[in-house]
Amino acid sequence: MLIPVEASERPQLLTLFGPSYPNLAFVHAVLQGKLPGQAWARFQGQAATACLITTSAPFCFASGDVDEATLGEMLQLLAARPPVKLIYPAAPTAHPRASDAFGAFDAFGAFDAFDAFDHGFAPAKRLQFSHAHPQDGERLLVEIPGPYRLAAIDEALFDAILWKDMVLGIYGSPAHYVRHHFGFALLHEGRVAAEAHGVVGGDLVELGVFTHPDHRRQGLSVLLGAQIARHGARLGLRMVVTCDADKVASIAIATALGLRRDFSYGILDLPR
Repeated sequence: MLIPVEASERPQLLTLFGPSYPNLAFVHAVLQGKLPGQAWARFQGQAATACLITTSAPFCFASGDVDEATLGEMLQLLAARPPVKLIYPAAPTAHPRASDAFGAFDAFGAFDAFDAFDHGFAPAKRLQFSHAHPQDGERLLVEIPGPYRLAAIDEALFDAILWKDMVLGIYGSPAHYVRHHFGFALLHEGRVAAEAHGVVGGDLVELGVFTHPDHRRQGLSVLLGAQIARHGARLGLRMVVTCDADKVASIAIATALGLRRDFSYGILDLPR
């Protein structure tokens, strides 16, 4: 049976997440109190054997020995809060509907779907890219084009960012964002033209970028991604990018930043 885990007890759940778990910056950030989120776990004695972590973003994470009953509990907890992207890397399933959908996945592959389909979840595929070392970020060049000005995102600039609602949904508040994470914006005539945000957790920083439609196709996302990588490297952080497998633009950004493709992984997606 899954029981809620108080914030002070959450760091013990880190033992269930190995270094190759996807979106690990998000996992660490929630367990370290750097991102808003919740956690549930199943215990055997004092040791956690399985857990579910939710964030204010769609990303939710399962790990440990997740049997059919435990997954059913997780799906019930998540069913009322779409959209959800449930990540649980494990062995491929024998479920016929899941194996057809997940059959082409490599590396982490699929996970046992059980009755996930009956709860409205559908399989999807994501990719993860990363730098091998923080120093890889230090080598990236950041040259600001003439019409733009680079600015760190602080509380004063927060109200002007393009992704404000989404960023607030992930980070909780401007103060929380500035205290635990970081981001940069390119300003054009006093307005935000493009922005990049880094979720910091453990020794990782996961990149998110957004460019105003009027300023796209100028390489601004790559430029800001390089700035996030360079700043993260100064803090000893290694950069990670994850995206849906069909996000051509995100894959192009990761490639331009010199990130290697680590693996693909299956998720269960519950749309809004």
